[in-house]
Formats: sequence, structure tokens, C-alpha cells
Amino acid sequence: MGGAKRKAAQAADFQVCSTRESLQQKTKKKLGKGKQSPSNATNTSFKAKTISLPQQSITVDRSTPIVTRRHQTINDLVQNSHHYSPGVRRDAISGMLELIINHAGFASAETPTLIQSALPLIGDSDPNVRAAVFNYLKELLTQLKPTESAPFASQILLITTSAMSHITMPVRLDALRVLHLILDAFGRTATDGWESALDSEAVVDRHGQRILQAIFAMLGVATDAQRARVGMSTASRVTFDLPSDDRLRVLRALNHFMQVASGTSEATSASLWYFQSTFSEPNDREHFEKLFRDGDTNTMSEIELFTKSKGAPTAALYEALLAASRITQTCEDVPVTAYERLARMIHTLLLATLLDSLPAALSPDGSSPLHIELVAEVLAVALALWRQVVTEHFIACASQGVDATIGSINSLEQLLVHLAPHFPVITEQPSSTLTRVNMFYCELVALGAIAGVRRLPLTPTLEYLEMLLELNTMTSIQYEALLPTFWLFISLPNGAGKTLLTVLLKQFNAHPTAAAFRFLARVAILPTYRSLEADVSAVCDKEVQPVWDEWLLSLPRFLWRTTTHAVSPKTPVDDAQESRTLAYHVLEFLRYVAMSGGAFFSSSVVAMLAPRLSPLFEVRHPKRGVLAGPVMRLPRDSYALALALIELLS
Repeated sequence: MGGAKRKAAQAADFQVCSTRESLQQKTKKKLGKGKQSPSNATNTSFKAKTISLPQQSITVDRSTPIVTRRHQTINDLVQNSHHYSPGVRRDAISGMLELIINHAGFASAETPTLIQSALPLIGDSDPNVRAAVFNYLKELLTQLKPTESAPFASQILLITTSAMSHITMPVRLDALRVLHLILDAFGRTATDGWESALDSEAVVDRHGQRILQAIFAMLGVATDAQRARVGMSTASRVTFDLPSDDRLRVLRALNHFMQVASGTSEATSASLWYFQSTFSEPNDREHFEKLFRDGDTNTMSEIELFTKSKGAPTAALYEALLAASRITQTCEDVPVTAYERLARMIHTLLLATLLDSLPAALSPDGSSPLHIELVAEVLAVALALWRQVVTEHFIACASQGVDATIGSINSLEQLLVHLAPHFPVITEQPSSTLTRVNMFYCELVALGAIAGVRRLPLTPTLEYLEMLLELNTMTSIQYEALLPTFWLFISLPNGAGKTLLTVLLKQFNAHPTAAAFRFLARVAILPTYRSLEADVSAVCDKEVQPVWDEWLLSLPRFLWRTTTHAVSPKTPVDDAQESRTLAYHVLEFLRYVAMSGGAFFSSSVVAMLAPRLSPLFEVRHPKRGVLAGPVMRLPRDSYALALALIELLS
């Protein structure tokens, strides 16, 4: 019995413990929490946050954005261009440059944004930013068409001139680099109204006036109103406080500005300023100006024959010279032109800079390239001015029927007197810059002789030109740049240039070129014009005539070389086109000579052309028989002209 009672007691104790444990595991409800959700319930609550995405819009299609390698859009770059950090501004301009280089058509599509965002940085205080802006604008203005950039010309010019007037000189000098781009892009729009800058009291505000006044400020001239009006301004210390390299940059800008304003360049043969109207009849004038133009193959074919006249000078200013030579009234009251006033204003500056640079430029111990460049720019500016001064003076004399000397001729004479002991410079290995300086000097001497300067060393200059021709070391560009000088000396009275003309003709026979042919052909045709009244003895001199005949008889050989080069399949396309044009010009000149009936070349000499031209039509080969000449493969107009020439000669 006892054992049974113990088992029952143990079972009761186990049951009590189990009940106690179950009570402890039961979840107790807390007051105020309400009914809990089931353990398998789904939580449907959510939280929302805002994400900021600057410079993005749902209204803009950004499926294929144009970005830089740093993934910056044009809007990002425009915003960064106004950043306070110079490095960020520089990188923004570099990014814009990257976009217009790598994406064709982007410059045209975003022109307003690309221009207006960069313009304020032309006068930036950081030099690296200004350098980046220059490179950027150089590429941008190159890609844009004139019609695309023209609407922004005024804005660009205004901001550039503002930078050229900056309080610090480095900003001004860097703005000159942008000025060169503007002059190339907008031309005479940038020089409009430059004459107003010569009068400090002028109220007209134009682009050219502002630019020239800014250049004057850097050079230290035209600061005195009274001196500016009478053309007697002197150079201040400001100019010579500038280092030589900075003075060079300012003078280069002035030279470029005057070339654009006058419509000329250092390679003046293209404009033919020295070979313009010298005729009293408009038909003669128009005919002569159209001769041998590049790309023009229809100028003389239907022109009627002109009769022989007395002679033929044709320099750019010589229509006025011819008219002035017939004037009987003498007067000194001739209006001073704007170019003459400008020449007076900067004469002292140019002369002082020249005298300051010549010792270092021509030192026997070794010349300074920087000072040679400085001398070259001084002469380039003087040449650009005096071309216009001499031309406009004689035009004014002819229009008023008076004979007067140039009021500022003493300035040119003074300049040449200081240059004469040093030039022309002849060295064993002359630099290209030194050759350029010599050519400038030669043309200034020729202009001085035309203008009436008496103390001129003509003989050394002529000997230098003859030496250059005989050495045959000139490039085609240098030769064309010297053409105005050649003609100015040839057209001097009393046949002073006949020796130079003889050397030119012989040099062509030895080394024929297209530029030499066109120049000499113009000179040869001049005596055939009826309306010319002046006499150029060098052109029609009896001693030169045999050399003229030899030159004429050398043209068939020159034509053979040109035609063969034009029709050869190995000739590049551009060279072949130039050769075809040149061949046409040679043919039309020979036809003109054949039509002239001995007006300049004798009939016996002209008759000798026919057998020399026959190989151009057919060639007899010892084995292959009769072959077609190169003329047969020329364009139709050239071939027809060649047939007409042969018919005239037969």
C-alpha cells in the first residue's frame, strides 16, 4: 500500500509542475495595447523619401545626351563657367571645346549658348582661363558659318574692346589674340569707323574706333586731343615700358587691323593694288582687271583688238599719277586723308621703336630674332599706311586738278634715311624674317621714289632685287609679294628699271612660274591699250625688245609643260585644275598677241610661234607614228582656243 501512495504522490507533483510551466509560457496582455495582430499577418505600411536631381527635367528628352568624357552636358558646363574657382571655369571652357570638336553640327545647333557663355571670360583675371577661351573661340569661329556668327559680331567686339581697355596689361595683351580671330572672322565689320579714333573729340561710337583707341592706349599715342587733331602726337613712356615681346604683339595687332581696314595684305599680288585702273576708258579698265584671274577661263576670247599707244604704266596708284601728270595748276591745299593723319600720329612711335631695335636686330655678334621680328612689324605697319597715303593723295590731286606734294612726305623720307645704311641686308644664310624685312624696305623705297622723296639709294635696292632673281632662291610667296616692288621700279621715269625688267624676263626663261608669267604678260599687253597716255620707257625700250622676243618664243615650251602636267593621270586633282587654268591663260595671251598685228611684238617674231606650237597638237614618234598632243585632252574651251590660235598664226 505504501508503494502505491508514493506513486500517486509523485504523479500529482508532476502534474502541478506541468501546469505551472504552461501558465508561465502563456502571453500576458498589457493594458492599453489593444489586440495584437496574428503572427501570419502582412505588414502593408510604407515610407516615402524625396530624391533631388538638379538640372534634370521630365520635359527634356535625355535618352541620348551629348556629354563630355566627364559626363557633363552643355548646361553643366555653362553653370561651371560662372564658378568662383578658376580651375572649374577653365575646365568648363575645355569641356565646351571638347563638345564642338567631337560632335559635328553641335556648334551650329548651340551657337548662342556657346558664344555667350564664353565671352565674359575673355577678360578673366586668370591667365589659364584666358588661354582656354582663346583656343575655344579659335575653334568655334572656324566651325561657324559667317551667317551663324554675324548676329553676335557686335557683342563679341564690344566685350573684346572692353578687355583691351582692362586695367591690367596682361589682360589687354591676351585680348589682342582674340582680336586677331575677330579680324579674320568679321573683316571690315571690326574696322568700321576707325577714322573717328583719330579725333579724340569724336562722339561716334563704332567698333573700329574703339579697337584703334585701345591700341593707341597700349602704344601711348593719341592721348592729347590737340596733338591728335593736328597729327603731331608723340610716343609716351608707356610704350617703352612694355617689354619688346609685348610691343611686338601690339604692333602685330595694329598691322593686322590696318590690313583689314585697307583691304590689302603682305601678299599684295592677289589684290593687284599695283595694277589697277590706269585707263581713261572704262572698257579698257575692266578688261585689264579681268585678265588672268585664277579660275577665270573666259576673259579675252571675245575682246576686240586695241591699237598701239604711247606706253603703259599700271601701278595701283597710277591712274591718279597719270591724271596728275597732266595737271598744270599747282596747289598745296589738298585734303589730308585719314591714312596720312594716322601715319603722322604714329611716325614718332615707329621711328623710335625702329631705332631702339635695329642695333640688336643687326648686331655683328649675332642678331636677336625678337628684334628682327620687331623691325619687320614696324616696316609692315609703315608699308600698309604709305601704300594708302600715296595712292589716295594722287587720287585727290587728280580729282581737284591740282599738283601738290604729300604733306607728310618728310616722315617717309626720315624713315628711309635711317634705314638706308642698314638695308638691304645681305647675309650668307638669311632668315625668312630678314628676307621679309628686305622686301618691305624695297617696296618702301619704290613708294618713296613715286612720292617724290629725293634722297633715295635706288641703286643698292635694284641690285638687291636683281641678285634675288639671279640666285633663284625665292619661294613663290616671296616672289608674288615682290611684284608690286618690281612694277614700281619698272615704271620709274627715264627707263631706270629696264635692267630689272631684263633680269625678270631672263629669270622666267630659266625658271618659269605661273606668277611670273601672269605678271610679265600683263606688262606686255599694256602698250596695246588705246586709252593709256603715259610713257614707260623701260617697257618699250629697244634694248629690252630682244629679251621680250626671247621670252615670247619660250612660251610654247612653257605651255607644253603646263598642258602635259594638266592632262597627266598622275597629277593630283587640285594641281591638275591649276595647270588647266594656267594653260588657258597662256593660250589666250598668245591669241591676243596674234590678234595684235605687231602692236608690241613684231610680226616676224609672232610668225615663229606656229612651228613651236605644233607639237601640242600632234607628235611624230619614230616607232608609234603620229600621236595626239596634250592639247587634244584639254577641256573643250581650251581646245577651241588653241584651234583659234593656230588659225590666226597660219
